[in-house]
Amino acid sequence: QVLRNGAQANTEALVYFTDEHTSSTQATVRIRNDGAGDALQVMDGTSSALIVAGDGNVGIGTNDPSSLLHLKSSSDAKILVETAGGNDAILELKAPAAGGANSTIYFSDDSAAGGKIEYNHNNGGSDYMTLWTDSLERVRITGSHVSIGLTSGAAFGSEANNLVIGDGS
Repeated sequence: QVLRNGAQANTEALVYFTDEHTSSTQATVRIRNDGAGDALQVMDGTSSALIVAGDGNVGIGTNDPSSLLHLKSSSDAKILVETAGGNDAILELKAPAAGGANSTIYFSDDSAAGGKIEYNHNNGGSDYMTLWTDSLERVRITGSHVSIGLTSGAAFGSEANNLVIGDGS
């Protein structure tokens, strides 16, 4: 246990870890927990600022992360990806094409209905992108073909139609 209990404010870190060996290939810090507790907790006073749970889930703003990365805020929650000097800012969702997997962004709340943008890696077929609202597909883009409000039928799948607009049936 390392403890600082001084009356004066200190602007220096309590602990530094430095590996000055330029050819080192080992981790500078390794944390291991063979028990059932969290692997790492970073605290701000008595509140957890960051947790690495025993199952590998990471929580920021939550004591109980329920996914690989779980962010929670009591005010507006924002994720910022920022670059400098004219470089691109990229957010990539990567799913294996061979398994027909999807890359999906969900827009949800406490109700069952929600929206999503989904890219379908169609396992050897034509990949396509869909936009959903109220848990229903509303737009599908396949190659250069766009369907709006039509999710089935001859006109939907026709290669001759570049833009198909239906009544939602």
